[in-house]
Amino acid sequence: MGVIMEKEKNGKITLRLPIDIHERLSETAEQQNVSLNTLIISFLSENLGRLDAKRELEVSDGDK
Repeated sequence: MGVIMEKEKNGKITLRLPIDIHERLSETAEQQNVSLNTLIISFLSENLGRLDAKRELEVSDGDK
């Protein structure tokens, strides 16, 4: 098996979305007066924070 080299991260991704989700995100960004990029980063950050909190709870529950 060959070694898979990890690509260097540059902070850019290409994202394919269903049109309805793209429209909803665009509308929400406009309503909040932020860019689509800022809105998506905010949503991703919030959800990553929830995942981190959930993992911490699972770890602390396992210590009991």
